[in-house]
Amino acid sequence: MTHEAFVFDEQEVLRGLRSFERDSRWIDKHHEQLKCLYPDEWVACYEERIVEHDKKLEALVDRLWTKYPEERKHIAVEFIETEEIEMIL
Repeated sequence: MTHEAFVFDEQEVLRGLRSFERDSRWIDKHHEQLKCLYPDEWVACYEERIVEHDKKLEALVDRLWTKYPEERKHIAVEFIETEEIEMIL
């Protein structure tokens, strides 16, 4: 059994992780505003702006793959819920 070597650019991976983290924080920071604009929708954030949104995750992902083939791996996708989730610990 042979395995192909997985080659990646460590700096590119770090850039992608930082970009994803920054955009996730941006979504958290603007969550209240996003609840008004995109209630109960999936949003895709890239470079601190919403680039796509949809009620259906599959439709959103399909558009991201088409419109952002290189950037898609760095795009933060989150569901904007209008109701708070109560957790019982």
